[in-house]
Amino acid sequence: ICSALKQIDRMVGEDHIYEALKAIRALYPLERRALGGNDDVLGAERPLAVGARY
Repeated sequence: ICSALKQIDRMVGEDHIYEALKAIRALYPLERRALGGNDDVLGAERPLAVGARY
């Protein structure tokens, strides 16, 4: 995940926004596995991003 994020940062810096967004979407399955597969539960609590306001 960390190396993918570095690549995404590079893509954004080079104005390859569409490719960066596709790369971010490709990380969703990894996120789901990291969360134990419980992210699909309707109404499940989800952590807020640092600095996010609820």
